[in-house]
Amino acid sequence: MARDPAEPGLAAGTPSQAGAWRSDAAKWLIGHRWIPALVGVAVAGGIAALLVLSLSGSSTSNVTGPSLRVDSSSLGNILVDSRGLTLYSYGHDSRNVSVCTDVCARVWPPAIVSGTPTAARGVSQARLRTIKRSDRRTQLVYNGHPLYNFSEDNRRGQIGGEGFLGVWFVVSPAGRPVKQPGSAPASAGY
Repeated sequence: MARDPAEPGLAAGTPSQAGAWRSDAAKWLIGHRWIPALVGVAVAGGIAALLVLSLSGSSTSNVTGPSLRVDSSSLGNILVDSRGLTLYSYGHDSRNVSVCTDVCARVWPPAIVSGTPTAARGVSQARLRTIKRSDRRTQLVYNGHPLYNFSEDNRRGQIGGEGFLGVWFVVSPAGRPVKQPGSAPASAGY
């Protein structure tokens, strides 16, 4: 919306009005020299926080203990990672082959391990394997299902990805996808 140039305080009238406005702003800034420094510190702090979050946001766990555990949920016993976060299988994967990459892997980070994976009580060590992903990281596989976390699950016990698009399901200790009653049927898989 256009302003009326005749309004007081606008620079459209005379050069002295524009100069007066600028000098008032300059005087205020000079009197408050700490503001630009504060803005600089806030921007630097924000950048540092984003850097720390981006570096710590990987799905690689530094938590000690078994790579794979069993936890109880509203769907019964399910597999969780060493942090206690729910693990999911993807219906479009083939046996021991992950097809979730790029954007998919940002929403559904693969369950990555370093070294030999270990199984807690209730998890079959014989069903636990790993595969090498195209990015050279090692992903957990259970009973032929590559395992993933859901990026929106950030606390133990959350199962927010269950049944998503009819292809993402939590995994039982028997190594089968668990389907919530009333969820869409799983797509064809293995």
